[in-house]
Amino acid sequence: MNPPDNTPVSADPKIPPAETRDTVYLYETAGLRERHGHIPLWLWAVVVALSVWGVYYLITYWQPPAS
Repeated sequence: MNPPDNTPVSADPKIPPAETRDTVYLYETAGLRERHGHIPLWLWAVVVALSVWGVYYLITYWQPPAS
């Protein structure tokens, strides 16, 4: 059930209401703005690619020193 002011309410408590999702918070001393957003798909791809490369590099080049 919606409150009297017709503000949308989510059934999932993890999802913030619409007014907090769209709110922009300003850090005045730094001049930074913060808002709810998402991580772009290309950035997820970069993270996965670097992780796979890191595991490959670790396995391939982790050898005892030659004596």
